Amino acid sequence: MEFCDQLPLINNVSVERIVLINDVISVQLHGFCDASECGYGACIYIRPMDSTGKISAALFHVKSRIAPLKIVSLPRLELCGAQLLAKLITQTMVITGISFEKVVLWSDSTITLYWIHTSPHLLKTFEANRVADIQKQSNPSQCRHIRSGDNPADV
Repeated sequence: MEFCDQLPLINNVSVERIVLINDVISVQLHGFCDASECGYGACIYIRPMDSTGKISAALFHVKSRIAPLKIVSLPRLELCGAQLLAKLITQTMVITGISFEKVVLWSDSTITLYWIHTSPHLLKTFEANRVADIQKQSNPSQCRHIRSGDNPADV
């Protein structure tokens, strides 16, 4: 009952959606992905810098997926998260029409990063299909490692 009584207060919640600041001289795009046994997800941040050197970062897009009913290993789920991230990065670049100075895809999975830097024909079918898609949508040199504790995509 207490929850129901407080529900009208949700109308007072507002989220600032301004992504770019005035007098922007460069804009970077940073994406993060992560996975767990329950699911995987990705989030995109846009990082503009103005002429005075002021930097801000704004969450732009988030997407998550529930893990399949068939048991899939955690490294494979991490790879699915990286594939989702590559897709979101591509969509963000098309939707915004912004020329990004730098694009970085972050993952806390070293196995996933190894797979992304490997030729798909050397991998098993599951990994090969996803790696080929990631490599088609992004450049493997854009993929970097982030500590799990610093990953904003971590649940």
